[in-house]
Amino acid sequence: MALRKETGGYADPAPATFYNERRDCAVRALSAAAALDYSAAHALCKAAGRKDREGMCSLHMDYAVVAASPKAERALGARGRSLSRFVVGHPSGCYVVLVTGHYVAIIDSVVYDWRIGSGRRRVKRAWRLA
Repeated sequence: MALRKETGGYADPAPATFYNERRDCAVRALSAAAALDYSAAHALCKAAGRKDREGMCSLHMDYAVVAASPKAERALGARGRSLSRFVVGHPSGCYVVLVTGHYVAIIDSVVYDWRIGSGRRRVKRAWRLA
């Protein structure tokens, strides 16, 4: 199955106040999935433990996702699946998904990511936002 991918909004440059930000895929994925602006998602991730210009571990993402959406829950049965199988198994809803070394957002079966990768990447953890 070919994944439907979008980069619009997700790949846009960070606001000027975050001009030197990098390794921010977690911020962008949370922003897209929770329908927040970049600044709000950045503040949630920072409050959860993410340091500026550094990546974010899944434990900190647990806190950030719950802060963004209090009824959020971890998607069961996600670990070890390929990204394309995850999309097939979860056709609707908003998700933040950790694949090997990278976060993406999935909204109603559309993968939001700044790069065009393959659907064969393995899911490590996923959260469904309410």
